[in-house]
Amino acid sequence: MKSSEITDVVSCLDTGRTLFYYFKDRYCFDLIQYEIKRLNTPYIAIHDLKQLNSGRFLQKPAVKQAIGILGKNTITAADIELCKPTKQMPFTLTVARWGNGARGHDQTTRNQCNLVLQLNFTNHHKQMFTRLVKPEKYERPFSFFGHPIRQDNKDTLAWARMDV
Repeated sequence: MKSSEITDVVSCLDTGRTLFYYFKDRYCFDLIQYEIKRLNTPYIAIHDLKQLNSGRFLQKPAVKQAIGILGKNTITAADIELCKPTKQMPFTLTVARWGNGARGHDQTTRNQCNLVLQLNFTNHHKQMFTRLVKPEKYERPFSFFGHPIRQDNKDTLAWARMDV
């Protein structure tokens, strides 16, 4: 991407705190929801859902238990939303610019920049990291300068460069 395009994209985004709520096997719930919406139907029979690609997720213990609690033969996308666990981990999402157009260092397919999506530590992760790893002020394990991590002394758990 061109640097000006990244500036445009970032200016369109919400500047407040953006959270991503995670729980084990969240992707299963999300993909079942997506499948129901993709079919453009208000509901789907559990039997019919089993025949689709996302039907295999019905065997996951968390999904099986959640749908079993509903006690229905059909489900809606809204039902899936209600089935999601209430205990979730809130990760903060941030975006950044990666690269400056110098071909040798950017590791991109084009001599331009990337928009980077960063998944940052939760407070719980930060406390555990500090307690177990004991990072020093100027020595940050897992914070390599060659990776598009947060530069404000916060810890990035994962990141994805988007070469759009």
